[in-house]
Amino acid sequence: MDPKNKLDSQPFDAQEVSTLLLAKGWVASVEADKAYVITQRTSGCHSCQSQQSCGTSVLSKLFSPVNTTPVAVDNSLGVQAGDEVELSMDESRLIHHSVMAYGLPLLGLFTGALLFQWGSDAHSNAATDLYSAFGAVFGLALGWSITRRFYRPQLPRLHRIIRRSNIEKEQE
Repeated sequence: MDPKNKLDSQPFDAQEVSTLLLAKGWVASVEADKAYVITQRTSGCHSCQSQQSCGTSVLSKLFSPVNTTPVAVDNSLGVQAGDEVELSMDESRLIHHSVMAYGLPLLGLFTGALLFQWGSDAHSNAATDLYSAFGAVFGLALGWSITRRFYRPQLPRLHRIIRRSNIEKEQE
């Protein structure tokens, strides 16, 4: 068997193939076994050549705050404040987070609107619309509260240390 084609002869397993999403950041502080990392703001797609004129890129710059809240991660690499690090997250987890954060509340919104509309005994369109609006708000709030109460997202992990801070070099 040709070693180059060894992978071609293996059965394909989608579980084994996963893409890591990477983000650079700086360690703001370290407390016990947690590191608090401030990440760089980037547009949605890194490889696109038209980021300056892309609608997604423009919207991400418009609505993303410049000063972001630090992300708490397990300090598995022994990082210190000021270190430049790279965070990683499995792409499938990010999609799962998106579905839970946006999909479940939206499903609640539409389901609530439909159920309240079908369940209304109103004989006028205005009353039916009012019931639908109330059902939509109720369903959205229910979906959001279920997500907040029962879903715990997986945090990104420290992938590697890019550069140690100058503080550590001065102490040595």
